[in-house]
Amino acid sequence: MAAPSVSQSVVRLVKVLELFEREKRPLSSADIGAGIAAPRSSTAALLRSMVDMAILGLDRATSTYLPTARFGRLAAWINDKAMVEPVVLDAVKRIVATTFETVTLTVPMGLWADIILVERGTLPISFGVDPGQKVKLWGSAVGTAYFTTIPQPSIAALYERGRQAPEPMRPQEPLAKVLRRVAQARCKGYATAQGGFVSEASAISVPLPSELTMRRTILTVAGPNQRMRVKQDMIAKTLLSEVERLSSARTLSA
Repeated sequence: MAAPSVSQSVVRLVKVLELFEREKRPLSSADIGAGIAAPRSSTAALLRSMVDMAILGLDRATSTYLPTARFGRLAAWINDKAMVEPVVLDAVKRIVATTFETVTLTVPMGLWADIILVERGTLPISFGVDPGQKVKLWGSAVGTAYFTTIPQPSIAALYERGRQAPEPMRPQEPLAKVLRRVAQARCKGYATAQGGFVSEASAISVPLPSELTMRRTILTVAGPNQRMRVKQDMIAKTLLSEVERLSSARTLSA
């Protein structure tokens, strides 16, 4: 049997960590092999390497594995609040208090955007997502807001990459339409979309000033379609006001 490629091994390693995140308990080699759909020999070799690197610990009495405290420390700094300035977190809370809708922060990563922070809305029915979920760029308010921060040739290059990508990441409309929407968002200062997250939800997004975050970050308010339509102007004004407030605070502290 041929040895797994480096890329395949990396994919399996990530799947092992995702499996532990879901299960939150010690797992046997058989549990892990079944969870990542890998052959027994490949699973055994991967687990040996992860133990050697102190990513996993092996309890020989029960023949089960568990991520080590060392691995937890390596990734502990990567969390929703560590990646965002305190003034931005304060702004998120103010927006929720004003709009009563869910507010998210997302970071574009290639053809997706990763949700890094979620502050749930206070109404009985509110938009629900979790940190770590992905948002497609094409057709979403998050994607359009992000595109306003990069030049047109970069948008076109991403579009061409998206055309070659698997279906979820592939653009569903002509580039010219994407560029028109981006131009409108640049003019207004914010982007809107219905169904960018789920079909029943609408969103309004603005890019945060780049100096406030470690990576380009998009601030979004999302909620049920009908409610968002009624409150669109108020939410947009709230977002723009908060961005201006953040920019002014940064200028004064510089």
